[in-house]
Amino acid sequence: MEHARPRFIKDMREGEKVSVVGLVVSKSETGYIILDDGTGQATILVPNDEVLESIRPGEPIRVIGSVIGEGEIRSYLVQSMQGLDMELYREYMKLREKLKREKGDN
Repeated sequence: MEHARPRFIKDMREGEKVSVVGLVVSKSETGYIILDDGTGQATILVPNDEVLESIRPGEPIRVIGSVIGEGEIRSYLVQSMQGLDMELYREYMKLREKLKREKGDN
């Protein structure tokens, strides 16, 4: 089974299983939310009505799912990241990507 790769929205590729952390910009009653991680925005399809109902605009969340198109993710898991320092998280992700490039990893 493929593991979800931590990604910035700007770096997502169709077909990947990803883990994305960002702030909820908005949500619809039709099963999707807009997530912003500071590098871009993505439309997140949330098939579970209970999960969708619990999500609040402005809340930090982590989404694990499959990239199904440019800027679109079908979620498998949506997790509250309440209390997360988003600036610190972005710095961590930037350092992580820099180290991966230096090592030659994907």
